[in-house]
Amino acid sequence: MDIIILNILFYLFLSIVVFDLDYRKSKSLDDPDTSQWIGLIYCALIISWIVLLFASWKFALIGFFVYLVSAIFPLPQIIGNILMSPFKPKQK
Repeated sequence: MDIIILNILFYLFLSIVVFDLDYRKSKSLDDPDTSQWIGLIYCALIISWIVLLFASWKFALIGFFVYLVSAIFPLPQIIGNILMSPFKPKQK
């Protein structure tokens, strides 16, 4: 049961991080930056992957594979967009 909760947290953190990376790549110079607390999500993603690695290395490898595949299939970006919609920077 704990592995399932940890996987869900990992994939939620992954979705937010992938969305933030795509947002930073696609924004122009006059677009506002994302919030500073996103850095905490980056750290939480790394920590959750390390804990997942020690808890079950198979799930950690699957998580790493999903991270690599997310460059091709936009599902994590879509989930991250939904999760970050209340926190999107305001346009001028």
